[in-house]
Formats: sequence, structure tokens, C-alpha cells
Amino acid sequence: MSEHMTDKPQIWVISADPRSYAALWRNIADRVAVTHMYLSEQADGDGLPVFGRKRTQQRLLGYFLHPRKLRSALAPGRTVVVTGHILLPFLLYNALRLRTTPETRIYVFGLFFHSTRLMRIYGLLARVLLTKNVRFIVFSKADIALYARFFNLPRTHLSYVPYGSGPIRGVTATTGSYCFAGGYSNRDYDTLIAAFRQLDYHLIICCSCSNHLSAELPPNVTVYRDRPRREFAELVAGAYLCVLPLHDGVGASGQSVTLQYMQFGKPIIATRITATEDYLNETNAVFVLSAEVDALAEAVQMLWQHPDRAQQLGDKARQDYFDQFQSSYFEAKLVAVLSG
Repeated sequence: MSEHMTDKPQIWVISADPRSYAALWRNIADRVAVTHMYLSEQADGDGLPVFGRKRTQQRLLGYFLHPRKLRSALAPGRTVVVTGHILLPFLLYNALRLRTTPETRIYVFGLFFHSTRLMRIYGLLARVLLTKNVRFIVFSKADIALYARFFNLPRTHLSYVPYGSGPIRGVTATTGSYCFAGGYSNRDYDTLIAAFRQLDYHLIICCSCSNHLSAELPPNVTVYRDRPRREFAELVAGAYLCVLPLHDGVGASGQSVTLQYMQFGKPIIATRITATEDYLNETNAVFVLSAEVDALAEAVQMLWQHPDRAQQLGDKARQDYFDQFQSSYFEAKLVAVLSG
């Protein structure tokens, strides 16, 4: 695409492959002219709901093998969006002065850490490579303080855009006879399993092969690993209630899964951390503190014994999703940041 063919704001997006946030870039094309640069032309088949640590590490190493593509986005006056962990090799090639264009506006998008140790190491490397024209787009208020601290950034270099996604089409919500918990990052499944040792209700966990479940499973807990996204959504839609068990202190996590819970109108039990409070509150969810086994078991018991309360929470969660967190709201706020 020529840089002079449209009056729309123009951005150059560097992504891992054509599937990375594909719907997002497609949906904002009427407001922003998007030029894609993929480090791989092959998307990953059907796609899984969660991805393991080993795979992430392998892909990060692979990103360093594309210096020409990473350099080619840098040109005077451009607005470049770097997705995820492509940031580190991108900054390295920029810092090596393979092409010096300080007037280029660079936005880091969709970069997540779920380990303070990893964030500390990554932050030390990035501090050496960061230039003043780099801005971070974060999806959670929790990430503002974390990124400012670990990357030594002024708050003016961080833009908060509440994440939104969906709605998922073609999947109908029903009220099943099981509890559901799903996702990979930052999940505290050990506390969840310990809580269900005290209960007779059936729990389905849909996680990654990289999620280590240390305890022997009780007979009322079923674990599925690395299921396709469609099946994941169907399991959410069929649950009686959904649980989001998280560790504290590592920023945004569980957002896309939370939005599925909300879309399908499920009563939600969530660990109270800053990231979950971007979406949930006492009117649409039940909160428990991190690693509180008894409190989690009591919350599950309460919602099973009080279906009216469960229905009320689920209805409010669904209303809040459609009022605030559909992908269209996220897209509009993102365009405002990139066009500013």
C-alpha cells in the first residue's frame, strides 16, 4: 500500500502471523489504513485457547531471524505497532542503528508477562534498548504501575485501553450441571482443586499442557488440555458457573476468558486482583482473595444453593459485557490512541 493513497491515519503492524489479532485489524480498516508485516506467513491452524511457555520461548527466538522485516517498518513519520514479544528483537535491531528513525512512533501492543522474574529480566534488557519514541498500550490498570516500574517508563508513555473481544457467534448459552475454569496464564488451579475436594459438584478445567497441576485430582474434577477455541467456548457456554482462579501481582491476565464468561451470562467467581476489577465488581461477580481455599469453596456452594442469586449475577455480567466490553468498544478506543 502506498503511503499516499489514503487520507486515513496509517499504521504499520508487525505481527507473528496472519492470525494474530486478525479480526481486530480487519475491523478497524474503515478508520485506519493498516499495512501488515508478518514474521511468518503461516497461521497456526484452528488455534488453541491457551499457549504454553515452551512454545512462547521458541517463537521469541524465531523472531530474531527476521532482521529485514523488522527494519523495514522503520521509516520517518510512520506509526508502527509491534505486537507481543516481537518487541525485543525489534528494539535490538533499532538500537543497532541498522536504520535510525527517531521520529517514527512506535506502539507496543499485546505484550504480557505472568512472571515477575521474567518481567525483571526482560525489563533490564528493554531499558537498554528503549528509545523515547516508544509507547506501550496496556489492557489493564494493573499494568500501568508494573510497566512503569519494570521498564522505567514515565506514565505518559503508557496508554490504558480496556480490552474487549467478541461476541462469539454461533454458540448458545445453556445452564449445565458443572462448574468451569479455563485458560493458561497466571492460573491458580491448585487452590481451585483444593476447594473442590470439599465439594461434590463437577468441575471441568480446560487449560494448557504447560499448566502444572501438583495435586492428585479428586474424582469430581475433569481436566482437558489444549482444546480448540470453539470447544473451549462451548464448555464455557454450557457451565452452571465459571471460576477465574488467579495468582496475584503479575498484571493483566484472564481477560479474554473473563469476557467469554460474561458474554454467556455466567455467574462468576474470581480472585480479587486489580486486573479482574477492570471488568468485574460486586454486582456481576463474587470475589475471593488469592489462595483462599475455604472462601472459594463457600462461594461455589453459595451459588449452587442460591440459583436466583446466580442468575442475577450472570444477567448483570452479560449486560455489562454488551454495554462495555464488546470488541467494537475496544477497537474505537484503540483507534483513538493510534490516531492521536
